[in-house]
Amino acid sequence: MRIKLKKDEAKGTIFQGNRSLKLVLPCSKSKTADSFLGKEYLAYKLYEKVTEYTFDTRLVNVEFTNLDDKKAEPVLLLGILIEDDDEVAKRFDGEILNKKIPPNIMEDFATVRHDLFQMMIGNTDWSGLYQHNQKAMVIGEKTIIPLAYDFDMTGLVNPPYAQVNSAVGIEKITDRMYRGFCRNPEIFQSIRKEFLEKEATIFQTIEDTKMYFSESDAKSVRAFIKEFYDILKSDKLFQQKVVDSCRKPDGTYSF
Repeated sequence: MRIKLKKDEAKGTIFQGNRSLKLVLPCSKSKTADSFLGKEYLAYKLYEKVTEYTFDTRLVNVEFTNLDDKKAEPVLLLGILIEDDDEVAKRFDGEILNKKIPPNIMEDFATVRHDLFQMMIGNTDWSGLYQHNQKAMVIGEKTIIPLAYDFDMTGLVNPPYAQVNSAVGIEKITDRMYRGFCRNPEIFQSIRKEFLEKEATIFQTIEDTKMYFSESDAKSVRAFIKEFYDILKSDKLFQQKVVDSCRKPDGTYSF
């Protein structure tokens, strides 16, 4: 859903400068719906710890009234407001590219950072080439940066409706797979080091946001992220699951 505000309505409010916003809502009003959305919000917060190139987000409580219901009882749901693409580009003096971008021409370090994050949260529901759940932003004359969004179909969130594309090569949403293209091994090792140095920050972010999902979900999230760090801490596993499993320029996988 998209929310558009008039300039006069936004002036002097927290929405000033953000008059076109995406609104993410649960797909049901079940007791667990807000918990799934809370975990998706966590994914956005985790991404902020990994890179500066992110969409700003904000949690909101949204009250709905069903006008077709004679009782017209309001329903309160948790929502996520997401910054508009052009506003992100404006913050970096950049521009959103609305065309296919071969992923291998994107900036190396920013792209591996993005790709490893997607592996961390267990996300295969994205494509750099087709800009599916990803935008491409150009900064300066030719620096192209990936912008990730839409993290519900991930192992981190693990919603009941999640499905895995059979062409990807994994059986369930909680299976991890590195979907990035192959880069210089030194770049892989550099970004690996960044993630390892941020381990405490990553787990603290989970603690800072756990009030938005259940305690059982918090436990599952910690365990899921720990599995990722177990890969990073093992030279053998990192080589096998990341460096040796990256995609070749023709789109096929190294394995």
